[in-house]
Amino acid sequence: MENFKRMQPGTHAKADELLAEANKIRNSDPATCMKLTKEALQISSSLNYVKGISKANYTAGVCSRLISQFESAIQYFNEALTGYRSINDKKGESRVLNSLANVHMDLGNSDTAIEYFDDCIFILQSMGDFSFEATVLSNKALAFQRDGNLIASLENNLQSLGIFKCLNRQIPHTLLNNIGILYLEIGNYNIALKYFNEALIIEKEKENLLDESSTMANIGRTYIYMTNYASAITYLNEALTKIRKYGSRQSEAQAYSNLGKAYGSLKCFPEAVTYFNTSLKLYEKLGDNSSVSHTYSELAKLYMQLNDFEASRKYFDTGISIAVQNKDEVNEVRNYTGLAELYIRFNDLVSAEQYILKAIKLAEYRKSYKELSQLYKLLSEGYLAKGNTAESIKNLQLHYNYLKKLIEIEEENSLRVFTAGQKFSEMDSGIFSSDTIKYKGQASNINSLNNEISGTVN
Repeated sequence: MENFKRMQPGTHAKADELLAEANKIRNSDPATCMKLTKEALQISSSLNYVKGISKANYTAGVCSRLISQFESAIQYFNEALTGYRSINDKKGESRVLNSLANVHMDLGNSDTAIEYFDDCIFILQSMGDFSFEATVLSNKALAFQRDGNLIASLENNLQSLGIFKCLNRQIPHTLLNNIGILYLEIGNYNIALKYFNEALIIEKEKENLLDESSTMANIGRTYIYMTNYASAITYLNEALTKIRKYGSRQSEAQAYSNLGKAYGSLKCFPEAVTYFNTSLKLYEKLGDNSSVSHTYSELAKLYMQLNDFEASRKYFDTGISIAVQNKDEVNEVRNYTGLAELYIRFNDLVSAEQYILKAIKLAEYRKSYKELSQLYKLLSEGYLAKGNTAESIKNLQLHYNYLKKLIEIEEENSLRVFTAGQKFSEMDSGIFSSDTIKYKGQASNINSLNNEISGTVN
């Protein structure tokens, strides 16, 4: 056996060569990447080459995640994790833990994702691998952001920034993208666009089409918030074209959902319903229950605009049922809030208040200032409709208090100082001017896998 082990370095070169080639093309041609990876896995298995088996399983997991086959990705990553641990390969173990966290983030399992990120960071700190720790911290920040905890998201983003500064390295486009998402959540849309456009410049220079489309989707989403729906639709359609080519079904679903929001805001209801239903079917096939619950909420809001009380309530109830079943407090709050708006519209203020108070309790636990600000404003409107001016004013003040906290997040730990010192480049192409919707650049896929960072908003 010992003689066989000594012979391995001369016999597993073909597997290493196949895996190296697979890694080069995994973002541009995941199908061929998977084919090469499976061949390398077969060779490695025949030689009992544990490192090759582990690396092949890891690469297969990345490919599976890229094409939104999340259950397969988890299986491959778990096999890789077992292999790396058996040979005490801490670097390999850390990469797999980060990837497992990202898959769970794709599936809306933020708590599980954060646990994997923490395990990964513990190993990286023991190794002194500061560079990859910065990447993982940025990923973890995105998980907190998706959970509505913007303070924790900020803290992790700033830790990541601090490491890159200490290492005297350029801020990566993935981190710029994540900071843009944080500003989007805070509501500072112009600054969010600056970060997204800065990331887009780097992605174009590197010709990374996958990351490019992730950023394009974020820009499109930002334009929805800015009520520039024509620009939003153009960006999202550009991203969708590339997404279809590369086959990320989850990214495609996200684009359809955002197009539904844009068309709904334009009161193009048939188109909006079609996009949301297309998105819903894809999310259901992928097993992304968090996004399924979210989409039911969006459909409910659409039917609320059409004054269809029964259809709207049905969709909200379904969204709540799925969220509760999956312990998804973010979408539980989202659907409770929507139901409260619905009942206020139809003058059932008692029911509306019950749903608002349920949502407030959940939002307080996660320190989600954005949700709390919206909920207290809604409660204020409900009391005003009942003629209770005193309670309306009291809750309106709470709305402004949380809105102030939300705005002040930017100043926590000097994020504003960093932004003020950031030298943003001017886009020569690929950006809308204020008076045109011509787009000169290209777009691509929504999930970035170069550093296993998922930076997109839904």
